[in-house]
Amino acid sequence: MTRSDESLNAFEAEERLWHEYLEAYRHPPRDFAGGFRPLGGFIADFTVVWHEQRMHMFHIDRRLGETECAWPGHEIFIGHASTGDLVSWEVHDPVLLIRPGTWEGCHVGAPYIQPHDGRYVMAYQGINEAGSQNLGLAFSDDLFEWKRSPHNPISPLAQAEWAFWRSDGTASCRDAHLNFVDDRFWLNFTACTREGGTCIAMASSSDLVTWNDHGPIIDGGSDRNADDESAPFHHVHHIESSALIPHEGHWLLFGIDRDGIHYWESPTMDRFDYAQGKPLWKDVGPGEVAWRDGSRWLMCACHYEDGYGVPGSVLRFGEIDWSDAEPEVRMITGESRIADWVRRIKT
Repeated sequence: MTRSDESLNAFEAEERLWHEYLEAYRHPPRDFAGGFRPLGGFIADFTVVWHEQRMHMFHIDRRLGETECAWPGHEIFIGHASTGDLVSWEVHDPVLLIRPGTWEGCHVGAPYIQPHDGRYVMAYQGINEAGSQNLGLAFSDDLFEWKRSPHNPISPLAQAEWAFWRSDGTASCRDAHLNFVDDRFWLNFTACTREGGTCIAMASSSDLVTWNDHGPIIDGGSDRNADDESAPFHHVHHIESSALIPHEGHWLLFGIDRDGIHYWESPTMDRFDYAQGKPLWKDVGPGEVAWRDGSRWLMCACHYEDGYGVPGSVLRFGEIDWSDAEPEVRMITGESRIADWVRRIKT
């Protein structure tokens, strides 16, 4: 028998509400068509990784209902959620909260996770009170408990003469992506050149402590005046949220550029021609590869609910077939199609 709300005393009512609110937050309503977001927040730059047949997502968590991170108290932790069927989500405790007064004292976010030697390596960005962006690492055995590297921050641009970067003022060094190739970690990230141009830069390390600068791997130039008033300011002026992925003997570089995700191809991982970019998934924000099955890939991305003019974004899924003559991601709108992917992933 359940007592009615009217028969509860103040303590009992408070206890019930606490557990009801927590349950609602941990297990938000199932809504595949509407996309996933944590209650009270929105999704921004994120990464996905599979662990024990669940897809875990770590993301920038926006709590002020706005698109940018500059306001104090905004984007102060990295959110964590997981799903076994890509439809129903469980929201976990956040990880890596800000550390006031440090290189990550104002904001943290934009994680990327690389499995390595039985554990997980996370690269993420921190922003200090002056607006300087920098990168750091954290490690986990189970995706729930994370320990920061004692060598943080990485500061890959501190000695890079080609780059504009400073620790005492606004500066770009964000959106990290990791690969492990030829016994080295390869880190690509968004940066600015001394000429004021946007680029994706690269650094490498054999031990995750000492990093070698490899300069820009793609240069978007400095002449990037807005030609689309509906696109966010930073999407016009920066190539960002990059991912570097090997595929069939060559490399694909994904990145946000003006109107959505674009991609570039190269036989090597360290040089791409900006002029050869092609659209991959229009009108979405940052994206990730969720699963690869030969030429067919399952993708996910931040989807703005009503175009770029709406502050909030949710996680949506799409698919691409690289054997198509002009491959582009197609949004998945029905649960039956995503269920086909889940069966393929788990068999």
